Amino acid sequence: MFNLFKKKTVKTKSFFEYPAEEKKKIIKKAAQKANKMQEDLVKKYNRLYPAY
Repeated sequence: MFNLFKKKTVKTKSFFEYPAEEKKKIIKKAAQKANKMQEDLVKKYNRLYPAY
């Protein structure tokens, strides 16, 4: 008999298990996303606290 309620687990890869080229792509994408988030925060701050 099998269990219908058994949780299925998905094996995820660690960052260090990816090949070097894939790591570069991940890091580049993360840097671009971080820069965009920082830019959005600066714009939000400038709207909330405009320079006089």
